[in-house]
Amino acid sequence: MNTKDMELGELANFLRSTFQALDVDGDEALTAAELYEVMGYLGIEFSLEDCQGVIASMDADGDGAVSLEDFKLIVNSLL
Repeated sequence: MNTKDMELGELANFLRSTFQALDVDGDEALTAAELYEVMGYLGIEFSLEDCQGVIASMDADGDGAVSLEDFKLIVNSLL
């Protein structure tokens, strides 16, 4: 999906939907365990340690999880 052609509202909805798909328990915090679980569902071989590294690199506030706000900041920095 090309997010560069999206309106701001569409992009916000897309980011929220994507985050919610990854946030298995719905607590609005994406953990390494959740990322590991989703990667497994998708058939992507990531170790839990790999997932912990990904989460740590995206965790803006150091709480051990990626919040929706952390997620938006990361995605926005990539656009």
